[in-house]
Amino acid sequence: MQHLTGEQLKRLFSSMEYERLDTGTQVVSEGSNDAFLLVVVIGVVEACIDDRGKRMTVRSFTSGDILGDAALLERGVWPATYRTVEPVTALRLTRSGLETTLVGNPDPRGFLDTLREQHNDREVAATIRRIRGQG
Repeated sequence: MQHLTGEQLKRLFSSMEYERLDTGTQVVSEGSNDAFLLVVVIGVVEACIDDRGKRMTVRSFTSGDILGDAALLERGVWPATYRTVEPVTALRLTRSGLETTLVGNPDPRGFLDTLREQHNDREVAATIRRIRGQG
């Protein structure tokens, strides 16, 4: 997000919802097509999968990490189940919030590219494919 202009940040933050999540909260489940993006402000969120009946952590995310870019921006599915491992403060961007942010945005393509630049969803999905022997 450091590449966004002040105006773009203002538009983005005004379209996001503040969330406070307790430890152990399931944010979203693997395969869900819930269309939102989450920016972790404070706390830790883990991406987990069920591997032969055991929960396996694929990756942890913390302050500044963006989750759900594929689900929101590409209408994809969540590659893993995401749970909080400590209290989390986050900002949620829904499809309607994204649409509000894009209206009148002087550089919508650059804005969307910035939201995608971490590629966290893509990396989690690639790790899961390797674990499950699919790539």
